[in-house]
Amino acid sequence: MVTARRNYANVGPDMTRFLLIISLLLLAVTAHAEPERVKLRHVQRVVIDPGHGGDNTGCMGFHGVYEKFVTLSIATRIAEQLRTTTDAEVLLTREDDQFHGLRDRTRFSNEKQADVFLSIHINASPHSSVHGVETYFLSTDSASTEIAALVEREQTTESGDVVVDPDLDTARKKDLDRILLDMQLGAAHALSETLAASIQRQMVRSVEAHDRGVKQAPFAVLKESHCPAVVIECGFLTHAREGTNLVLETYQEKLAIGIVDGIVAYDSRIHRRTRARD
Repeated sequence: MVTARRNYANVGPDMTRFLLIISLLLLAVTAHAEPERVKLRHVQRVVIDPGHGGDNTGCMGFHGVYEKFVTLSIATRIAEQLRTTTDAEVLLTREDDQFHGLRDRTRFSNEKQADVFLSIHINASPHSSVHGVETYFLSTDSASTEIAALVEREQTTESGDVVVDPDLDTARKKDLDRILLDMQLGAAHALSETLAASIQRQMVRSVEAHDRGVKQAPFAVLKESHCPAVVIECGFLTHAREGTNLVLETYQEKLAIGIVDGIVAYDSRIHRRTRARD
């Protein structure tokens, strides 16, 4: 035992420096190691839609900043947060100052077979005291009425005559496709409420904003979405404090974190429901 202690004590300065360097390198590697990403079970692909763009500027805050710039910045931060902290694939409907039609955004999401569609917007009010965040999903009545009108238009000529397909099998296939689409839209709508509630809860918690709740509205960008879809109103540009916060990078980052936490919570909730049914 005495010999062992003497040998340890006689470690030279070169060896001491070597051990110190190794320790520092290990600390550096640990500090820069990427955090383990959350594995989502049901949300594999997310489409994020930064509202407005191009000539469609959206609302303007009292400080002169247009909504289209704020939505793009927040959407980009949400995408980065999702890519960094989860294994989800993320796509944006626009990545620069261009305008795309509302239905084109939804069709893009459907074509990419998204599991979740988020449309990012900023609110405004003629009353400068109004503030807070709110999340919308599609109103059932407006959705079903418009889809029925769309089907009727697709089957009617310019003269008003109803198109009758002479091929009965083709007609039946169209009816079946229409029924399956209605079922898909109905399922997406039911899950949209769950998604909206999860995002709203986590967003309010993250930025400590006034909770204006989860609501329904006939937003065109949500109609015909094949997946759960919501419009997120991230605050009011017309409110002095909130409008200023919305253009700050730190606040936008908190919003992004809250929204991503909401998606993760939604994914967990859907997984629990699935396991309970099984």
